[in-house]
Amino acid sequence: MRLDNFFRTEKELARAVVAVRSGRPVYLADVATVKDGFDEPGDYVFFVPGQGLNGVGQQSVGGVNEAHPAVTLSVAKRAGENASRLSTEALRRIKALRGYLLPDDLNITVHPRLRRNGPAQGGRAAQAP
Repeated sequence: MRLDNFFRTEKELARAVVAVRSGRPVYLADVATVKDGFDEPGDYVFFVPGQGLNGVGQQSVGGVNEAHPAVTLSVAKRAGENASRLSTEALRRIKALRGYLLPDDLNITVHPRLRRNGPAQGGRAAQAP
Protein backbone atom coordinates (compact mmCIF):
# COMPACT_ATOMS: atom_id res chain seq x y z
CA MET A 1 0.00 0.00 0.00
CA ARG A 2 1.42 3.38 -0.94
CA LEU A 3 0.03 6.30 1.05
CA ASP A 4 2.51 9.07 0.17
CA ASN A 5 2.15 11.74 2.89
CA PHE A 6 -1.00 10.49 4.59
CA PHE A 7 1.07 8.59 7.16
CA ARG A 8 4.60 9.83 7.64
CA THR A 9 6.07 6.90 9.56
CA GLU A 10 5.63 3.17 9.91
CA LYS A 11 4.62 3.73 13.54
CA GLU A 12 1.84 6.16 12.54
CA LEU A 13 0.48 3.62 10.08
CA ALA A 14 0.64 0.81 12.65
CA ARG A 15 -1.45 2.96 15.03
CA ALA A 16 -4.21 3.57 12.46
CA VAL A 17 -7.57 2.47 13.85
CA VAL A 18 -9.21 -0.07 11.51
CA ALA A 19 -12.17 -1.02 13.72
CA VAL A 20 -13.71 -0.61 17.16
CA ARG A 21 -14.67 -3.72 19.13
CA SER A 22 -16.41 -3.53 22.52
CA GLY A 23 -15.64 0.19 22.65
CA ARG A 24 -11.89 -0.36 22.17
CA PRO A 25 -9.88 0.55 19.07
CA VAL A 26 -8.37 -2.17 16.90
CA TYR A 27 -5.12 -0.93 15.38
CA LEU A 28 -3.67 -1.98 12.03
CA ALA A 29 -0.68 -3.48 13.90
CA ASP A 30 -3.15 -5.76 15.75
CA VAL A 31 -4.25 -7.42 12.51
CA ALA A 32 -1.32 -6.96 10.11
CA THR A 33 2.44 -6.74 9.92
CA VAL A 34 3.46 -3.19 9.11
CA LYS A 35 6.86 -2.58 7.56
CA ASP A 36 8.38 0.17 5.48
CA GLY A 37 9.53 -0.79 2.02
CA PHE A 38 8.59 -2.83 -1.00
CA ASP A 39 8.71 -6.60 -1.25
CA GLU A 40 8.58 -8.69 -4.36
CA PRO A 41 5.24 -10.47 -4.47
CA GLY A 42 5.36 -14.12 -3.52
CA ASP A 43 2.12 -14.94 -5.30
CA TYR A 44 0.13 -13.49 -8.17
CA VAL A 45 -3.62 -13.59 -8.74
CA PHE A 46 -5.21 -13.20 -12.16
CA PHE A 47 -8.81 -13.00 -13.32
CA VAL A 48 -9.65 -14.51 -16.69
CA PRO A 49 -13.14 -13.49 -17.82
CA GLY A 50 -15.17 -16.05 -19.66
CA GLN A 51 -18.20 -18.24 -19.31
CA GLY A 52 -18.97 -18.57 -15.61
CA LEU A 53 -20.42 -21.44 -13.63
CA ASN A 54 -23.90 -20.11 -14.36
CA GLY A 55 -23.22 -20.09 -18.13
CA VAL A 56 -23.18 -16.29 -18.36
CA GLY A 57 -20.18 -14.58 -19.96
CA GLN A 58 -18.20 -12.01 -17.98
CA GLN A 59 -17.53 -8.73 -19.77
CA SER A 60 -13.98 -7.49 -19.93
CA VAL A 61 -12.17 -4.41 -21.16
CA GLY A 62 -9.47 -6.58 -22.74
CA GLY A 63 -11.75 -9.33 -23.98
CA VAL A 64 -12.74 -12.83 -22.96
CA ASN A 65 -9.94 -15.24 -22.00
CA GLU A 66 -7.42 -12.44 -21.39
CA ALA A 67 -5.77 -12.53 -17.95
CA HIS A 68 -5.98 -9.42 -15.76
CA PRO A 69 -4.13 -8.79 -12.47
CA ALA A 70 -6.56 -9.27 -9.59
CA VAL A 71 -6.98 -9.18 -5.84
CA THR A 72 -8.95 -11.83 -3.99
CA LEU A 73 -10.92 -10.79 -0.92
CA SER A 74 -12.67 -13.41 1.20
CA VAL A 75 -15.47 -12.40 3.55
CA ALA A 76 -16.93 -14.91 6.01
CA LYS A 77 -20.03 -14.52 8.12
CA ARG A 78 -20.42 -15.44 11.75
CA ALA A 79 -23.05 -17.96 12.81
CA GLY A 80 -26.44 -16.31 13.05
CA GLU A 81 -25.53 -13.35 10.82
CA ASN A 82 -27.54 -12.55 7.70
CA ALA A 83 -25.40 -13.50 4.67
CA SER A 84 -27.34 -11.25 2.30
CA ARG A 85 -26.90 -8.20 4.54
CA LEU A 86 -23.20 -9.03 5.03
CA SER A 87 -22.52 -9.23 1.29
CA THR A 88 -24.49 -6.03 0.62
CA GLU A 89 -22.56 -4.16 3.33
CA ALA A 90 -19.20 -5.53 2.15
CA LEU A 91 -19.90 -4.33 -1.41
CA ARG A 92 -21.09 -0.95 -0.11
CA ARG A 93 -17.85 -0.45 1.83
CA ILE A 94 -15.69 -1.51 -1.11
CA LYS A 95 -17.54 0.91 -3.41
CA ALA A 96 -16.99 3.72 -0.87
CA LEU A 97 -13.22 3.24 -1.24
CA ARG A 98 -13.28 3.88 -4.99
CA GLY A 99 -11.33 6.95 -5.95
CA TYR A 100 -9.78 7.04 -2.47
CA LEU A 101 -7.88 3.81 -1.86
CA LEU A 102 -9.15 1.86 -4.86
CA PRO A 103 -9.19 2.78 -8.56
CA ASP A 104 -12.39 4.33 -9.92
CA ASP A 105 -12.61 1.68 -12.66
CA LEU A 106 -12.37 -1.28 -10.26
CA ASN A 107 -14.42 -4.27 -11.41
CA ILE A 108 -15.93 -6.29 -8.55
CA THR A 109 -17.09 -9.83 -9.21
CA VAL A 110 -18.74 -12.05 -6.61
CA HIS A 111 -18.28 -15.74 -7.37
CA PRO A 112 -21.71 -17.27 -8.13
CA ARG A 113 -21.21 -20.25 -5.82
CA LEU A 114 -20.47 -17.92 -2.94
CA ARG A 115 -23.71 -15.93 -3.20
CA ARG A 116 -26.49 -17.13 -0.93
CA ASN A 117 -29.32 -15.80 -3.11
CA GLY A 118 -27.60 -15.85 -6.49
CA PRO A 119 -29.13 -16.61 -9.88
CA ALA A 120 -29.22 -20.36 -9.24
CA GLN A 121 -31.52 -19.77 -6.25
CA GLY A 122 -33.73 -17.26 -8.08
CA GLY A 123 -32.07 -14.22 -6.51
CA ARG A 124 -30.18 -11.43 -8.19
CA ALA A 125 -26.44 -11.32 -8.74
CA ALA A 126 -24.42 -9.31 -6.24
CA GLN A 127 -22.09 -7.48 -8.57
CA ALA A 128 -20.84 -3.92 -8.60
CA PRO A 129 -19.83 -2.26 -11.86
